[in-house]
Amino acid sequence: MRYPAAVDEPRRRSHAAPIPYLLQQLLLLQLLLAPGCTTQAPTREPAPSSPVAAAAAALPPPPATATISRGQAGSLQYLEVVPAGLDPRAPLPMIVFIHGLGDRPRTAFIDGVDLPARFILPQAPERSGRGYSWFPYRVGEQHPEFSAGIVKAAALLVDMLDELRENRQTLGLPIVTGFSQGGILSFAIAVHHPSAVFAVHPISGMLPPELWPEAPAAGAPTPPIRAVHGDADTVVPFASAVQTVETLGTRGFDVSMQAFAGVPHTQSEPMRRYMMGVLEHWTKRAQTPRAAANEAR
Repeated sequence: MRYPAAVDEPRRRSHAAPIPYLLQQLLLLQLLLAPGCTTQAPTREPAPSSPVAAAAAALPPPPATATISRGQAGSLQYLEVVPAGLDPRAPLPMIVFIHGLGDRPRTAFIDGVDLPARFILPQAPERSGRGYSWFPYRVGEQHPEFSAGIVKAAALLVDMLDELRENRQTLGLPIVTGFSQGGILSFAIAVHHPSAVFAVHPISGMLPPELWPEAPAAGAPTPPIRAVHGDADTVVPFASAVQTVETLGTRGFDVSMQAFAGVPHTQSEPMRRYMMGVLEHWTKRAQTPRAAANEAR
């Protein structure tokens, strides 16, 4: 008698030899442990950062060396120096150093001045020897164009400062210093453009009597003037500086002068140390929230 085939028997059978169960497991384990075949838990994509955080992360770190560049503002060319470790795009106090007759903007002017500030070194418009001149000046002579040249150069510098402040993030108003012709212009800017600067530090400068201003209006802010001068100076005579400071003081300006015995027409090392102390004091004041032209004292 023939029996019918079982209903659960497969109709087609494989011709391959069956693989024992234990051998299957060993092969699977070997495959999982093979190089490049390890499994990892699924990772999540990082959440997108805010636009502000993304922009901050994209900014490069402050440079490890000083940032030095040249530019022009108004009609004047200038050298700009931002010390190492400071971001040139950040808000910074501005210190302006005006060179003297026959000189030019040089980084040597600020060697050793370790301050968190933006330094602007303007270049005078007229050639003089190997350098430049702000106005006509001869030792011992009052050139007919002397005073007019001072007025013109001071106006050019103020125009430059206004444009720079529009294009640079600046803490407070500019701090101005300068030697010889630069010292003369520091005086001129302080008394004829008082709202343009935070404070001035004239080095070996003066003002001719025709440029001495009248007393400032009551309550009008005037920048402090802290001058230095060698008492052996015969190029910009020491007596002229004394007369300038005394006259401005009697007319209500906040002015003083430190004399340096035996120093001719130069910036001696003690004068330089004095300058750095003055600039450091004003730079700290310029960084305060209440910094204003009449608060530099």
